[in-house]
Amino acid sequence: MHSDADWTGTWIAAPDGRLPSQRDDLLWLRLGGRRGLFSDRHPLVVAGVEDGYLGARAYLWDEGESLEIDVRVGPPGDS
Repeated sequence: MHSDADWTGTWIAAPDGRLPSQRDDLLWLRLGGRRGLFSDRHPLVVAGVEDGYLGARAYLWDEGESLEIDVRVGPPGDS
């Protein structure tokens, strides 16, 4: 990993480019979490287009539980 990277995780997107349902997100999170792909330090980020905009949701997997986290795009501190 490059020394400038401050996190590692997994991005997924649906084949049609649309933002999947949250139910689908949680299915992927459970499957990957049980296999050690996601953790409290390695999030799952789901991205896609919704209503003409790029959208994303992110989750952590912590001891078998899902935790949705905020998604922000841009430099730290930008709103």
